[in-house]
Amino acid sequence: EAFPAARELAGCGVVGLEAGCGCGAAAFPLLRANPDLFLLCADFSAEAIGILRERPEYAAQLRSRARRCHAWVADAGAAEGDAAWAACEALASGLGL
Repeated sequence: EAFPAARELAGCGVVGLEAGCGCGAAAFPLLRANPDLFLLCADFSAEAIGILRERPEYAAQLRSRARRCHAWVADAGAAEGDAAWAACEALASGLGL
């Protein structure tokens, strides 16, 4: 699965990262409360990310033109060189963060 391109996120007012997002218990309330937020959600549990991706809110935003959330499996405590975190760092750099 491709990581969101910097050009996709450039129009967002705020880009956030929730490391350890679990099933999205905090992610979706944050998205509802902040209409300009694009949220990057990562968790080491493939099961939790699977549950998050099955939520109707996640599926609906994937079908819309205004994508607001991207969830993927990654271990924030992984050794340096983890591909998912390298992509996150490259995205942040592309956004000038």
